[in-house]
Amino acid sequence: TFGTTVYSSYPLTPFLSFGLKYRWRDIHIHVAKRAGRDARKEQRNSGILSAAGPSLAYDSTDSPMKPHRGYRTLLEFEYTGLGGEFEFLKFSTSNNLYTPLWRGGIMKYRFDFAFIEPFGKTKSPFRVPLSERYFQGGDTSVRGYEPYDLGPQFNNGDPTGGISTSVLSLEYLHEVLSFLDVFVFADAGAVSMQRFNLRKYNASYGFGARLELMNKIPFILGMGFPVNPDRKSQIHRFFFSMGGQF
Repeated sequence: TFGTTVYSSYPLTPFLSFGLKYRWRDIHIHVAKRAGRDARKEQRNSGILSAAGPSLAYDSTDSPMKPHRGYRTLLEFEYTGLGGEFEFLKFSTSNNLYTPLWRGGIMKYRFDFAFIEPFGKTKSPFRVPLSERYFQGGDTSVRGYEPYDLGPQFNNGDPTGGISTSVLSLEYLHEVLSFLDVFVFADAGAVSMQRFNLRKYNASYGFGARLELMNKIPFILGMGFPVNPDRKSQIHRFFFSMGGQF
């Protein structure tokens, strides 16, 4: 897959901004011969995608890199169907709240939701290209699970992704030293191929540390413990990332 994105934004207030985005993508899906029949069907979802939509962003946090207080939210809407082979709508909201509890202690909350509504040329959820679907699991969403492995699968065990998704997280971070923080967390995530339907959340809990080294680039490592994995192959307890932020 290759393409281009054009984005512009305009500040409405010191905290609020309005944005417009246009995307064009040439999607090519290649599936290995050993993949199952359902996975091979995804090859028919190749083609041109042309999409545009507005966004609204609010950010009252006190730091872009390591917030201690404030609220950050992003609302996005996108229409796909300005030419090309696909027609669907995308709605998403991502939200983060930061609250200081006491000296060195920060409570963090995250609640994200995103949905795709296929129509017209793309009547079935399974005609939405794989690269446009939602995938969850791993250090950026539900820690303690394999990356992108939540939700339904093809017959060969690979994730199908979904058109409905959500991530909910709760984290307490404590500043130990100027360059070292420790944290505990609870995550939950859901992925579904059904329209506006999130019946099951896979949850986890765990702990970790955040180190700022090399010009304050954060290194995050920890352990996550899945509560209700669908299968043992989903479990991936250790996680590590650079530059990531809750």
